[in-house]
Amino acid sequence: MLYPQTNAFRSQILLNGLWNFEIDPENQGEAQGIPDTPNLGRTIAVPGSWNEQFSDLHNYLQTAWYHRSIFVPSLDESKRAFLRIGAACNHCRAWVNGVLVGEYRLGYLPACFDVTEALQVGENQLVIKVDSILTDKTLPTAAFDQGHWAGFEMAADYFPYCGIHRDVNLLFVPKDGLENVKAETRLDETTADLQVQVWLHGRVTGVRATLCDGTDEIAGGSVVVDVQGNASQASMQLAVKNPNLWSPESPHLYELRVECLDASGEVCDCYVQSVGLRTIEVGSKGLLLNGQPFMIRGFSRHEDFPIIGRGHCDAVMVRDFELMKWIGANAFRTSHYPYDERQYQMADRLGVLVIDEAPVVSLFFPKNGQTPESMISPEQRALHRQAIRDMMQRDWNHPSVIAWSVANECNGSTEKTSLYFKEMVELAKRLDSTRAVVHTNCGGMPDPSHQWCDLTCVNYYDFPHNKPGRDVESVRDSLSANLDKIHKQFGKPVLLSEFGMCGIPGRHSLSPLYFTEEGMVDHVMRYLDVAAEKDYLCGVLIWLLQDFKAQEGPGRPTENFKGMFDRLRQPKLIAHLLKRRWE
Repeated sequence: MLYPQTNAFRSQILLNGLWNFEIDPENQGEAQGIPDTPNLGRTIAVPGSWNEQFSDLHNYLQTAWYHRSIFVPSLDESKRAFLRIGAACNHCRAWVNGVLVGEYRLGYLPACFDVTEALQVGENQLVIKVDSILTDKTLPTAAFDQGHWAGFEMAADYFPYCGIHRDVNLLFVPKDGLENVKAETRLDETTADLQVQVWLHGRVTGVRATLCDGTDEIAGGSVVVDVQGNASQASMQLAVKNPNLWSPESPHLYELRVECLDASGEVCDCYVQSVGLRTIEVGSKGLLLNGQPFMIRGFSRHEDFPIIGRGHCDAVMVRDFELMKWIGANAFRTSHYPYDERQYQMADRLGVLVIDEAPVVSLFFPKNGQTPESMISPEQRALHRQAIRDMMQRDWNHPSVIAWSVANECNGSTEKTSLYFKEMVELAKRLDSTRAVVHTNCGGMPDPSHQWCDLTCVNYYDFPHNKPGRDVESVRDSLSANLDKIHKQFGKPVLLSEFGMCGIPGRHSLSPLYFTEEGMVDHVMRYLDVAAEKDYLCGVLIWLLQDFKAQEGPGRPTENFKGMFDRLRQPKLIAHLLKRRWE
């Protein structure tokens, strides 16, 4: 799960660019021998969604194949080789020189396959199969018998983009070395204790951890621990006197250097991890950062842009962070899946807080005659647990991540489904006790599963146009009453984790009508007025930063228009007014 790094012990080959590509609507490619003799007729850019790159594949949501050649000039017997696919929606299988090297069933997290035995010096053939079909056993899950994509439609309103969406790398790492590292901070009045845990592979006899402030200055000393009997784990502690704490106002980062030692005491592997010294706690009325209360103020977001779809683009990422800083936000939620690792690295550097969300949305809402209790399958439970583990093990060193969200808008209202979420929240807490654990519910409905969470996260939508005869004041009063009810029910700080109204860019009205920019301003500002009255509210996350592509359907003309900016990142009226308010 370590992010790819090049140094004296580790190297990589970036495989982004133009690949050969072909769809496989009947899913016959394996039987027809594509992994052995790929002969794919199209050219596609990686990363990127095929739905945006090919006009005839806009609604194609099934299976496709990717192929490219890799030249490897030499192989080192002391190194292991891995194929790392940053994200492939939603299920991928990979072959190297006709050898199946692995498969992975989560489309928003990295697939890592050991290719040491399959790789050879010279030309190598890499083939990846991407299966984007959604079912009631996949994550995300499908919404059956709805819309014109029955059987494929996502049980959420964002477009089910398909393809390889993040970097593809060939990694070379020491056979005797580091698998993963986890750094946690404990604070007292003048000292920060950094507790470091490492996972090892092969014959490692010692581990040295050094904390640096800047390039050379050692901030927390250097600690060496012996590894007895080739154990697979080790832990150590570094003390930093008068530390520079990480916060949105001062996002100070240290460098944690972890070195593995061989039997002769020589360094056999090295990895440098950025860390921020900070703590997160949940108080009776809110969140505490480094022991001080703070208010979350920001957005939910999506990875989405024309032409690249959900494919990662550094320039788009930089622009989105610039917009958040410009408008006065200090946080975002990765609705409804983990984002590219560079998003978290950017948040670390700029001091933006992140709620990291697992790729789990709209579970246990009955479909096809089912009841919530009948919809829990062993496959789904296992995949959900894996999604939480893989997300947390990938992202737990980012100081920007202040909370883990195990799911979005799921139905935990029955005893059985409530206990299901108890299991998921407890799993997250066992993996990391230093952050809040939440899930965001739908509409503020009675949901006993929130009793297990540290915060009560509420996604709340109530529009006058949905109920003729109601005025905007009644909507404001309804929100206020429901927030009070939810807080009284659970007695925990409340985060208004989603709210908003569509405003089509350039559509205006004198009265605050739905789909107009004035209607959006009126609705969002009234919600913010209510939030400002509640001393138990620890923050607001507006839905959302920018418009994004959605599934077509009644009331959804190809895009979700609730963004403060349009899909090309140009501001709507509300962006300027919100900036003034937050300033």
